Order: sequence, then C-alpha cells, then structure tokens
Amino acid sequence: MTAGQGRFHQAQPRAASLAGSREGRRLGIACTVFGALAVVAFLWLWALSVSPALNPPDWIRILGIAGFPIGIVGSAAAAVAARGTAAGRAWIAAGLSLAAAALAGFIILVAVLG
Repeated sequence: MTAGQGRFHQAQPRAASLAGSREGRRLGIACTVFGALAVVAFLWLWALSVSPALNPPDWIRILGIAGFPIGIVGSAAAAVAARGTAAGRAWIAAGLSLAAAALAGFIILVAVLG
C-alpha cells in the first residue's frame, strides 16, 4: 500500500455509489409521481368530455388539464435524468408505463369523441 491509498481512500467510491443509488431511486419515484399525475389529469379530461353535467369553473378546468402535459413531460424528463442508474428502475418503468397509458387514453379519447 502506498501513501494516499488508505482505508478512507478506498471507501469513497462506495459512498459515491450509495449517493447515486439514492438519487436514482428518487428520480424513479419522481417519474412515477409524474406518470400518476398524467393519469389523473387524463381521467379529469375524460370526465369533462363525457359528462355534460360536470361543468366546473374555467380555472378549475384549466388546473386539472394542465397536469396532463406536465405529467407526460415530467415523467420522461425524470426517466432520462435517471438513466444509467440501476436503482429505481422499477419506479421508472412504472412511471413511464403510467405516462404511456395516459397518452394512449388521450389519443383514443380524441379519436372517439373527435
């Protein structure tokens, strides 16, 4: 062992990998939260489109619908930011799946209702 290669020096990569895994897990959870936001916003949009009796004020309507693009873009951005990290991979897959389901539902809604 030469100077500068003590125990402390060897422990630094492990600490860095733990910090990276925590960050990857946080980004994966953020991806899932954004995907869930997209699904909730899609359900709100669907309820507004299908039910003529549901007529909230415009500001509530806009707040509910604004979550759709925020959720889609946020989910994709969090997934891209977390790439290369093994931690949180299941959360990332769940978030992207939720965002894809919301987007597919929106496309079907537009195709059916015009």
